[in-house]
Amino acid sequence: MHKNKLSSNCISLFKQLIRFWFCLFIFCFFIFSLAQAEDITEFKRKCRACHKEILDEWDLADVKHYPYVEQKCVSCHASEHKKFTAELEKPCLICHDLASDKIKKVHFSADLSGVNCFNCHYTHGASQKGLLKEFVHMPFTSGMCGVCHEITPKGKITTKKDIKEVCLSCHSDVVIEGEDVTHAAYEMLECANCHNPHTSDQEKLLNKEVSAICFDCHDKNQAKKHPYDVVPSQKIILEKGNKVWLNSNNKVTCVSCHKPHASKIPFLLKKSIDEDGLCDTCHGTQ
Repeated sequence: MHKNKLSSNCISLFKQLIRFWFCLFIFCFFIFSLAQAEDITEFKRKCRACHKEILDEWDLADVKHYPYVEQKCVSCHASEHKKFTAELEKPCLICHDLASDKIKKVHFSADLSGVNCFNCHYTHGASQKGLLKEFVHMPFTSGMCGVCHEITPKGKITTKKDIKEVCLSCHSDVVIEGEDVTHAAYEMLECANCHNPHTSDQEKLLNKEVSAICFDCHDKNQAKKHPYDVVPSQKIILEKGNKVWLNSNNKVTCVSCHKPHASKIPFLLKKSIDEDGLCDTCHGTQ
């Protein structure tokens, strides 16, 4: 009789404990949901109110960064009006451990200390896995790092040869032999001064918009003889077979008329300015 009563009391106590923990779980879940709703409301009020256009674009990305999905902007941004909490790499390291097996595997155990993550990765959304930028170098995305690099015992990455020699071993179409005019930068600089060897948000793996690269060395005021960074007017008539390099906004750039490496024509022009020459590429013969 005593045993049955004790057993009954234990069962009753156990049921009460279950009810208590269940109610506590429901309460905590409710509070968490309210906090999430508060975060989303705050996000919409503070961030999306001003940044709607770019946020709408990121919403359409195939791959989204977890903090962005959770709408926790302040996980990486110090406040709505300060850029980052610390140096460029540190916001990433709040969540990503460079010593983890996952990151070591992807980066072939290379020493990533001091590396700027944003050279290769977008921070919010992307079309590529791993939030890689839009344009990716084939050896990089195929895991063929050994084509260009050697990894030393201490994890430091070096190129197998001089950088330009490594690039030209595949990109032989850029070799300038036979051209009459060579861009001084071609001889003085490395390919990586203008191109990112891994990923970029610009075509041709450029470090930034093409005209901005040109104006790192050239005085932009000299370009006033012909407008640049403009959308062609309705008067432009492209003759059949003519191709004009326009940027992503369909604007005329420096390389619409000039070759970046070498040319047979002065001023690195793509064609002469004689009749049926460079001007007719855009303006036709009318």
